[in-house]
Amino acid sequence: MQIDDRALERVRQAILDCFGQGMVADVRVDRIEILEEDDELRIVFTIETDADPRLIGRRSFGLTDKVRKALGEEWRGYFPILQSEIHRGVAA
Repeated sequence: MQIDDRALERVRQAILDCFGQGMVADVRVDRIEILEEDDELRIVFTIETDADPRLIGRRSFGLTDKVRKALGEEWRGYFPILQSEIHRGVAA
């Protein structure tokens, strides 16, 4: 199984939307690992921002659910495990 480009873009957009305009300059989905035996998707992404990391942490509430919805019906049975990296010093 593989995640198609449309679903990947929906995931990226869901992450951007979660943090709100002006908080995050860009989001890059670096890797998605499909762990079929555990029904998990490990999603590694990078956030480019100059915002305080505490604000990023507060804004991440509900992100997993938004990513699940963005993945669509095909991935409904899989739980997304989100792992982020923050690149600071980028003007948002």
